[in-house]
Amino acid sequence: MKFRYMELLLPCCLCLMLLAGCGAKNTESSSENPNFADDANSALPVESATEENASPEAEQEATQKTIPISQTKSDGSSDIHITVQNVEVSAADLKDQDYIVPVYVTLDENSGISYVEWGIQFDERCAVTADSDDDMIKFETLCSVNDDKHFLWAAWASAETKTRTGGMLLLHVQLPEDAAPGDFYSINYASMSLVNKPHVWETSQKSYVTDGYISWTDGGITVTE
Repeated sequence: MKFRYMELLLPCCLCLMLLAGCGAKNTESSSENPNFADDANSALPVESATEENASPEAEQEATQKTIPISQTKSDGSSDIHITVQNVEVSAADLKDQDYIVPVYVTLDENSGISYVEWGIQFDERCAVTADSDDDMIKFETLCSVNDDKHFLWAAWASAETKTRTGGMLLLHVQLPEDAAPGDFYSINYASMSLVNKPHVWETSQKSYVTDGYISWTDGGITVTE
């Protein structure tokens, strides 16, 4: 009975965490992580205090000291590697697609995860929606989008450690109608939330952010002839 309560509580906790990290409406669903409720309850007050009380200078200094960086092992591999797809689309195809371009975010190296949070910073000229309802997606990721900040924050959780790789999220990127050949629209991985919370890649036993190697490849959309 207790585990059943956790199953019901988890989606609500994930939504609260996403709203704290992105400040926008949430979409999609997620798997279960029985430990998530405690994480959410302890993290939210800290984030609110940082966002509301800290001076801009203090926030900037704290961010510069704590922002996670992309790191690989000596052989070039990582415990975790995330790729934002690079897409080329012709101007004619772009018009036929109503200026909407699908872009995948994939997990290409995975040493084992049970809970993750991560973000996407997209070009200010674009609008983005996202879902995990696609054959390529291997993780039912929940996400929240802040259109004003051109930012997306995502989370996924599981009761068990998973080592699978594959799609984590499908982004539907709306380009402006004046997009022309040669234009590039950046879609970059974000390791910090809008309230300066670092990304999370972990199991119940290990955090890859503090004790591992995480790397990523940024992406974007290039309009061609």
